[in-house]
Amino acid sequence: MSGDVWFTILPDGESGVAAARLLRPWATETIAHHSGRPWLLGSWPDGLVTVGAAGARRVAVIGRCPVTAEALSARARRLRDIGDVEGIAHGLAGSFHLLASVDGSVRARGSASGVRRLFHARVGGVCVAADRSDRLAAVTGAAPDERLLAAHLLASPLPYPLDDRCVWQGVEAVPTFDCLLIDADGRARTQRWWTPPEPQRAWREGVPAVRAALTAAVGSCTADGGTVSADLSGGLDSTSLCLLTAHEQERTRPAGAKLVTLGWRSLDPENDDAVWAARAAARLPDSEHVTPTRDQWPLWYSDLAALTGDAVPTDEPGPWVRDGARMAALCRLMTGRGSRLHLMGGGGDELFGTFPPYLHDYVRRHPLAAYARIRTQRASQHWPFGQLLRQLADRRTFGQWLAAWAQGFTAAEPSSAALVHGAPRRRGGWSCACRRGRPATRPRPCRACSGKPPRPPSRSRPSADSTRPSCAYGPVGVGCDYWIR
Repeated sequence: MSGDVWFTILPDGESGVAAARLLRPWATETIAHHSGRPWLLGSWPDGLVTVGAAGARRVAVIGRCPVTAEALSARARRLRDIGDVEGIAHGLAGSFHLLASVDGSVRARGSASGVRRLFHARVGGVCVAADRSDRLAAVTGAAPDERLLAAHLLASPLPYPLDDRCVWQGVEAVPTFDCLLIDADGRARTQRWWTPPEPQRAWREGVPAVRAALTAAVGSCTADGGTVSADLSGGLDSTSLCLLTAHEQERTRPAGAKLVTLGWRSLDPENDDAVWAARAAARLPDSEHVTPTRDQWPLWYSDLAALTGDAVPTDEPGPWVRDGARMAALCRLMTGRGSRLHLMGGGGDELFGTFPPYLHDYVRRHPLAAYARIRTQRASQHWPFGQLLRQLADRRTFGQWLAAWAQGFTAAEPSSAALVHGAPRRRGGWSCACRRGRPATRPRPCRACSGKPPRPPSRSRPSADSTRPSCAYGPVGVGCDYWIR
């Protein structure tokens, strides 16, 4: 565990002290409850954890957030009980875990986007939470859940409702919109802390609000000054982040502020992203623009053999595997120019674009307006007309669709449109039989998928392809970034 960035959260009781003894051999940092018992154990760099204190109340922000310990302490003074945490955290920008310790009770949660995840397991007989599932698995000796690992071969990250499941047996993931409450005796329960708001704002109100949120998120990246780097692919998402970053650096003028952009040339001669990237770069005259040569920029799936053991930076499989060599090249290029943090536009399409399944509902609510959109999608995707009509007429619920997908797991890959709840995954030819020549079995719906229809991931139509935004390192939210270490 040493050398990685991780943290665990312990209850404020004698049982938590016993659990701390099991974790302490790997920990390099510790932060105590007001009682003096260990609250946070782990390993993290300076500046990653900010703690505010007011009497017996403690509030911690772990991640990227430009709040100071003094400002966080002022917020902690307004904390009456553990239920007030979200109220005092209102207005904090960035991407972080939010923790509190109040009168023997502990509360912890990640981010609504799913970037900052939280897990929990029984360690020494009590509930211990952590930001990494593999850390809990290591201390408890948990084995991988082979069924979930197999599912990751079909889709990674997993589609709803499996996306909040953990690949380690005995380690539970806290649902994205829930927080974890741990009492002094080490008992734990989850509670909803965020619910997607109703879509009630008109665009004239919504556009300024989105801009303000993006500006605050980018501002949390530039607040510490120094060199910050960002992708500049020419797409709408990364281009917007670059322009906002330059604007924030100019507006706030933090010490040593500099922006370095990273672009790359597509192998597709019809791809015009480079043209738009050049236009954006012309509007950033004070920034350094880096475009690696083809020798410096690996292809997808390069150097896969290197992604083993300690070289793998995450605690479960993910779609970043195809980009592993590119991420390594990116880090070399940007750290070589002094960058301390890199911003990416991954997730912008999912946040601000639409996916085909919305047409299934839209055609019922606005049939005339839907006609033009369906025609455009069909032309761009080359959907067969008959299969398209069958998809639009499909009235199955999400649970029924998911069960049918499991039953048709061995069928040939469909060429039809994915307008019901997403594109069904099919088993590849490599999985037709196991080593002993026995035919592979069909997947059985797990408890998360069977019985009661699963709760949709949002108030809109659930989609197996777009339940949460995602990028090379997992789900993302507004202002996606990762630290360069």
